[in-house]
Amino acid sequence: MSKLIPVTPGVARVAADTFGSVEAARSSMDRGRHRSGMDGLEHRVISISDLHVGVGTDPLTGHADVTDDWRPLQQIQLFRLLGRQWARAAGDDPSLAKLSDLQSPSNVDRDTVRRAPQPDYQLTLNLNGDVFELMQATQPRAGHPFPDGFDGGGPRTTPANTLVKLNQIWQGQPEFFQTLALHLALGHHVDFLPGNHDRDLWNDLVWSGQLEVDGKELLGMESILRSEMKGFGLTDREADSALERVRRLPFAVYGDSWFDHGHHEDPFNRTRRPYREVLGDTKPHDEMPQAFGDYGVRDGYDALERKVPSLTERYHDPRAFLDAAWQAPQSLVGAVRGFLKATQKQYHDSSAEADAATRLEDASSLVDAMPEIVDMLNQHRPPEERLTPDQVKTGLQNIEKATATPLYSMLGSGANLFRRIGALLKAQKQTHESHRERKLDALFEQFGISNLVQGHTHEAADQSFVNADGHRLRYVNTHTWMDQSGRLGPVSATWGENGRGVKVLDIGKDSDGRVWSRGRLGVVRDATGEVTPGTLIESIPEVSDKELERARVIFEKSKRGRNRDGPVWKQAPLGEGRRRKV
Repeated sequence: MSKLIPVTPGVARVAADTFGSVEAARSSMDRGRHRSGMDGLEHRVISISDLHVGVGTDPLTGHADVTDDWRPLQQIQLFRLLGRQWARAAGDDPSLAKLSDLQSPSNVDRDTVRRAPQPDYQLTLNLNGDVFELMQATQPRAGHPFPDGFDGGGPRTTPANTLVKLNQIWQGQPEFFQTLALHLALGHHVDFLPGNHDRDLWNDLVWSGQLEVDGKELLGMESILRSEMKGFGLTDREADSALERVRRLPFAVYGDSWFDHGHHEDPFNRTRRPYREVLGDTKPHDEMPQAFGDYGVRDGYDALERKVPSLTERYHDPRAFLDAAWQAPQSLVGAVRGFLKATQKQYHDSSAEADAATRLEDASSLVDAMPEIVDMLNQHRPPEERLTPDQVKTGLQNIEKATATPLYSMLGSGANLFRRIGALLKAQKQTHESHRERKLDALFEQFGISNLVQGHTHEAADQSFVNADGHRLRYVNTHTWMDQSGRLGPVSATWGENGRGVKVLDIGKDSDGRVWSRGRLGVVRDATGEVTPGTLIESIPEVSDKELERARVIFEKSKRGRNRDGPVWKQAPLGEGRRRKV
């Protein structure tokens, strides 16, 4: 797999010199994918990630949970962001335009919902992982005991216990669920892409089931949304129809953009079989597959953060983090002990090779379990470039090979503490950046995908690379919706502590039927909910002279062979090793 070259100022100069102008270089690298104007808009995607909506306020005590990172301002920002989008999708309908003046979905009049016009284009809210903070919902509340008890520092990670957590969040943060329900009631779509903090949503009991605990009926995600939609005046039939616009996906593809949370490039937050819960449910009272990070947070970090809540805002600054953590030395020692204990939890009992082969088989099985994956990849492809299910299976397997190896897949049965610590150190070398670039390259190689949009790291990014074909590939990270107080760095300085990242992707067709797309990274800075440009100040190191020469060779070859009038979304041959070393 060819190494990508970052588009640094030096590489950009080489491209402009090769093609004669900046405009010609961009046209060649992007293959005419970007179009000016908004004619023929068919689909707008609003993608946000890392909300970490927690259990909120206890209705009996009136106190919010100290680890909850979803505050009133964030809820207002989300509601008003969507309110503006609802009005625009309906041709700036006056009644919907007034919604963005409200602060809460509970203030929305039922008649406004009933009279709302059908949207002019499809509007999808892409919730790209870590929407819910299920890992740190660890305290029982009146009416919500954990039926399967505790293990170490928190409740056992069973579907039944997770359903309790989800209902605690609903009880403590009802306006969040009302906002999603209103979005659906107005005719729009929601795509859930569970991340590492809310991976339990893949269990069908948590997603669509119900369970009675101590005489109280607990509802799964779909039933909660149905209940809230009925609160806006929808009938059971209308609510059921609206729920057909909700998808639960391991990743989403819109045009030539691929969205996933990003934890698959992180060995500490991948389970040994990342798609295990997608392909087969865990029984209600059995433990679900977990990653090293899950156990570490549950058995150690959660108790430390309850003592020092400001830790969340400092974990990207090691010195500031340790300075804060030492305020509670006993809890800090407990957190270290919790992560060491986490290394003992899981292992493979066959071989590392067999473990990897199982992941490849699982990736292939996604296509049979979720046929809509093939439809997503083919939606905007010309008929002659449609992918077959077998091609998609092969492509997903090759993409799986480009991602990080889960920590627990490095550990065999009977591994002692020394070997486990060694695996931790080995996993530390699997950087997000290297696996992210490998994945981005594989996405283009297998499916012609040019853009990768993720969250997970809470670090905003908009980076361009050139592959061996001279095609520009783009990585975007949508930052986080958590507060940024206490965080250092250029993003916090330019976006502000209340800046929430948003990826806006528009797809449409020109009058001649050609598909266009336009994506931009934005930020909601204040309570108005308006999306403004998310300016990034980055220090990108220059590539070496050797890499500049390699870029020149790539651009020269591209200039000689480029068919600039070719299809927007190009199907790359699958698994044929077509690239030549340049």
